[in-house]
Formats: sequence, C-alpha cells, structure tokens
Amino acid sequence: MGVHDTGAVIGIEPDYALLGNKPNRDGFELKLTGFLRERISPMPVNLKISFVVVDGKTVCRIDVPADPRPHFLDDKLYVRLGNSTQELIGRDLQDWLQQRRTLPLE
Repeated sequence: MGVHDTGAVIGIEPDYALLGNKPNRDGFELKLTGFLRERISPMPVNLKISFVVVDGKTVCRIDVPADPRPHFLDDKLYVRLGNSTQELIGRDLQDWLQQRRTLPLE
C-alpha cells in the first residue's frame, strides 16, 4: 500500500488524515488490522504487516502465508485470474470449493 499501479511511490501519509485520533503509522496499522478482522473470515493466521520508507515516503506491505482454507471478503469468495481478481458465484463457486476439498492438505 502506498504505491500507485504505475509503480510511483505515493506513501500512506495522505491516509493519516482519515484516521481521527491517531494520525500516524501506528493508527494506520490499527485501522488496517481492524478492517481486515471485520471483513475477512476466517482471519488469516500469521499475517504480517510491515512498513518501509522509500524515497522519504512510507509504504505498507502485507504478507499472508499460503493457507489451504478459503478466505472470504464480506462473505464473498474471490480468486486471481491472471492479473485480475474475480468473484466466484454459482456453479464456479461450487466447483472451486469441491476441487479444494479433494486436494491433499500440505
């Protein structure tokens, strides 16, 4: 977070103004963690949030380890298709979940 699709470093500092009482990096992490906890289920374990300064601007990185379980955003399931993200619905969702059930756990 904090990097434009073009690769330009924007930083997360402009978002601090939206944080209310704690307009800093700590407040950003608290808001982000709460947002993830409220909208993703089950919450990924061992999620790691880190910050690095690039060109004088703070960039946020989120590392999520692989997990064989599906994770839902707002009770919807999304998968990557090439460089896009697609919501699975109907038969596609059913087929994907069935396929995951038959895969061996790592």
